[in-house]
Amino acid sequence: MSKFIGRRIVPKHDGVWDINKEYEELSIVLDKASGESYISRRPVPVGTAISDEIYWMQYSLYSAQIAEAVKEMEDTEARLIQYVDTAESNMNSRVNSAESLTNSNKAELNSRMDTLDKRLDANVSASTDKDKDYAAEVVDARVDEEGTKYGSVGSHIRAIGSGKGILKGAVNGSRLSFLDITPELVWTADKYISRKYGGLDNFSQGSNVYFATLDYIPFPYGGCWLQVYSAMSTVESDKSGIAFYDANKKFISGSDYNRETKKLAFRRIFCPDGTAYIRMSCMGQDNLNGVGIWLDDYRISVGHLVDRAVTHEKLAEKSVETDNLADEAITSEKLCDNAVQVKNAAFLEIPLEIVLTPDLYIARAKGDLRTYTPGTNTYFATEDYLPFPYGGSKCLLRASMSTASTDVSGLAFYDQDKKYISGLKYNQEKGGILSYTDFICPKGTAYIRLTMYKENLKDFAKIWFMDTVVSTGKVQDAAITTQKIADEAITKDKLEKDIQKRLTAGINDLLGLNLSDNPLERIRNDAGLMTVFRHVGCIGDSLASGEAVYKKADGTTGGKDLFEYSWGQYLARMTGNTYYNWSKGGLRCDTFLSSSLATECFDGNHKCEAYIIGLGQNENNRKYKIGTVEDINLGDYTQNPDTYYGNYGKIIQKIQEMQPKAKIFILTDPLKSVENAGYNSAVREIAGIFKSVYLVDLYTYGTALYNSGFLYQQKRGGHYNAVGYFICAMIISTYIDWIMKKNPNEFREIEFIGLDNKFY
Repeated sequence: MSKFIGRRIVPKHDGVWDINKEYEELSIVLDKASGESYISRRPVPVGTAISDEIYWMQYSLYSAQIAEAVKEMEDTEARLIQYVDTAESNMNSRVNSAESLTNSNKAELNSRMDTLDKRLDANVSASTDKDKDYAAEVVDARVDEEGTKYGSVGSHIRAIGSGKGILKGAVNGSRLSFLDITPELVWTADKYISRKYGGLDNFSQGSNVYFATLDYIPFPYGGCWLQVYSAMSTVESDKSGIAFYDANKKFISGSDYNRETKKLAFRRIFCPDGTAYIRMSCMGQDNLNGVGIWLDDYRISVGHLVDRAVTHEKLAEKSVETDNLADEAITSEKLCDNAVQVKNAAFLEIPLEIVLTPDLYIARAKGDLRTYTPGTNTYFATEDYLPFPYGGSKCLLRASMSTASTDVSGLAFYDQDKKYISGLKYNQEKGGILSYTDFICPKGTAYIRLTMYKENLKDFAKIWFMDTVVSTGKVQDAAITTQKIADEAITKDKLEKDIQKRLTAGINDLLGLNLSDNPLERIRNDAGLMTVFRHVGCIGDSLASGEAVYKKADGTTGGKDLFEYSWGQYLARMTGNTYYNWSKGGLRCDTFLSSSLATECFDGNHKCEAYIIGLGQNENNRKYKIGTVEDINLGDYTQNPDTYYGNYGKIIQKIQEMQPKAKIFILTDPLKSVENAGYNSAVREIAGIFKSVYLVDLYTYGTALYNSGFLYQQKRGGHYNAVGYFICAMIISTYIDWIMKKNPNEFREIEFIGLDNKFY
């Protein structure tokens, strides 16, 4: 419509006139037939002719419009001519300036070339005369610090690169950078090592596609950056990669290689602290001979020197000197059994190689080894004397015994000649669980032997220091001598580092610094990084639904799902976020998929940023068919067969189909029967084949927590009370917090889950 501006009314230009269109008052149109313009006197209805003077008035004649347009074009032409003339003048000026500058530069270049020719002639003339300045530097570069003369500069450089030419005392880190540490690699076809959980798997979708090293390869380079030269494809499902393991061959973490090419390529990878072994997978038989690993670091730590990892073959004789290694100068050679590892000794675990034999026990009263005949697999004892030179130290022991007065479990102490000193009975308020006993190790103790009760607990015996200081009782006689500390290799500053570490433990935990290899070493009292997930879906059985066991009037027991006491709802209240509880007693993977819980989970209205799945105990109770990983059809989950693998995979696939960026955490069961039946192994393997699926291995790291002490006392009828489910919430959140800090790059865009946005 026409616009009112101040005291003026501005007509509206309405294009070419159309008899089938109505027009507002003061609308200007063009009559295409005559070329003349008209303006409406009043609102014009549809079907009104342009010649109807009641509605239309001529606004401008065609000839007047043409004349005005011609004048405007002539003015424009004049302006263009003036612009072109000006541009041509400027261009001529610039060309002349450039020509002048080029001539000047040419003269200077000719002068410099003449100078270079003279210098080159002088170098060629002097190259065979050691007294000339130009040749003197080259001749000098052929000689090392000790006067050894090499045939050429190149041979000297190659000697340094191979380690043969490293100078005495020169190990300060810079010479070890890019040192070739490639171990002997023996490859087996159609196998691969899972980067997710470190297991060995078969590859059946083709032959000679992937190759793996089956053996655990010694690799004591924890804490170092590496340059790994290997090959993998660019597809997400590629199986190639490297896996790291600790001294007990337990999986620590894994990494893929360079994904930018299918050919051999370098990738800089961090070797986790505590690494003792590796295993590798590589794509393509033609690539195997080229695989290699180099140190890409600027320091040497004690971890690099164990088991002769740095030998005379790699370094010049006596090249490792104390002053070069001062920062890491307290080694196991100086201390007894690693008892003092530059740490404050409070709650320091004492390393013991405990080997238990069934149907034997150590008599606490006399210390002798005896046979237990009333039953089998009741008691287990250490036949060997375990070195324990910690007389006078206060210690904490975790062990098991029954409450019977005739129980024979206990600990015995022996002197240097293996003569019995005294014995100790464990604290035990409830039989058949792990308990803790603090004691003072008798003076003069050099060895111990112990007895454990119950087969399922025998492997969890441990001893820690309880002292808050490093006392001489923990240090072997003459282990730290004046000669060893004269060069300040052991200083007060170094011994106080761990104290400072303890003071900053809270900050380190928040920032993910100095993470332990054990995700459940220290249980949190909050939800940690779980707080960042605004919506979480919990899929599980009665242990996820908060089921509580009660006694009926007739003395039998029943179970009731109390969702408000489930571990998921504890986390919901702690974080203030929404947790959907798609769980109930007796639930299995197959019954979940056919239930109303699954209908709500997958309806698209309850999408979550994270999902936690804990299913398998009821499958074990019913001996449900496990199947194999091949039951998971990655291209079409509707083809998955009705097995534990197939149904578990289908749950994950349906979640990822609905919410592709979701983070999914899958739990193993801490019960030994579930582990022995193979359901936990299936969960570990499933975690390794999907992207954004993370293993929460409660059996490997949490069995002792679930089967001993305070948490065990909260259990009844195979389920927990309110306190027990709260502790379960803390265990699960602690583990997931650890996963997120161990894999920071995979959790950088949680805020974009469910959105199309991304940054990386």
